[in-house]
Amino acid sequence: CSRKLSNDLSKLGCVQNKSLILEFPALKEKFLSHFIRGYFDGDGCMCQTICKRNNLFGNSLNSVITFTSTENFCNKLKNIFKEKLNINSSLLCRYPNNNNTNRTLQISGNIQFEKLADWVYNDSKIYLERKYEKLIEIKNNIDKRRDMCKDNKEKIYSDRKIKWHH
Repeated sequence: CSRKLSNDLSKLGCVQNKSLILEFPALKEKFLSHFIRGYFDGDGCMCQTICKRNNLFGNSLNSVITFTSTENFCNKLKNIFKEKLNINSSLLCRYPNNNNTNRTLQISGNIQFEKLADWVYNDSKIYLERKYEKLIEIKNNIDKRRDMCKDNKEKIYSDRKIKWHH
C-alpha cells in the first residue's frame, strides 16, 4: 500500500485496527437504519437453523442476525434495537482467550429477525444484493413455516372436534 493512499484514507477516517477501536458515530435519526444496513452489509451475518422436533408441528426454524464489532459499538446497537424495536439481543465475546474488545451481537428468533430486517431495509435503495436475497429467502422460509403450522393446527383441532362429537 502506498504511503499517499494510506494518508488519504486516514484523512477520511479510516484507521488501522479499526476492529479494536471502532466507536458508533453520532447520526441523525433519519440515517440510523441506513447506516446500520451498510454496517450489516460489511460486518453482519444472517442464518437460519432447523431444530429437529418430534411433535405435531415438525421441526422448528430459528433465524439469527449477528453484528461483529467492538464492545462499545455492539452495546450501542443493542440499545438502539431495544429502544426502537423492543428487540432483545445477546452480546457474545469473540475469541475469549485473547484479551480483546471483539464482540458479536446476536439477535435470535423469527419475529425479532423480521422486525429488524423490516426496519433496516425499509425505504432502502442501496444494499448488498446477495445479503438482501438471503434475507428474502429466510423471510420466505419463515412464512412457509408459519403457514404450515397454521394448517397443522387447524387440522389437529378439526380432527379433535370430530372425535369429541362421537
